[in-house]
Amino acid sequence: QLENSAAEELDRRLRADNKKVQVELNKKITAIEAERKKLIARHRDEISEKVFSDVKEKLSEFCLSQGYNDYLKKLLMQVKDRLSADFIVYVKKEDAEKMKEIASFIPEVLSVETDSSIALGGFVAATKDGNVRVDCTIESELEQQREWFMANSFSAV
Repeated sequence: QLENSAAEELDRRLRADNKKVQVELNKKITAIEAERKKLIARHRDEISEKVFSDVKEKLSEFCLSQGYNDYLKKLLMQVKDRLSADFIVYVKKEDAEKMKEIASFIPEVLSVETDSSIALGGFVAATKDGNVRVDCTIESELEQQREWFMANSFSAV
């Protein structure tokens, strides 16, 4: 009977020790997994910053090209059709003269104004009363792409 009691006590202690070891092991696995995810997220952020920085540089170069002028014309025509009303166009200071020239052929454009919040390029179109605004800035497009990238990259991590 003493032997059986000792065996049961040993078995109980072994199960308790095994449970403690399993709990500690699970804690360590969870900590390692959390650190792995943190490292991957940090690496993803570094990659995205580099990619978007390079893209921003390329877009700045694009804004100096004839292709950019064509882009602005096409976009302005799309906005004109979409708004179906007279509107004001806001651009960065460097684009004001070129946009005035482009807009001179579009009677719906009431005026071209500068907006210091536009850094890369594109424009914001707003109806005269300001109730409808269409953001066609390169910054907003780039930000939308960044949000999509962050939401859809490394989703399996």
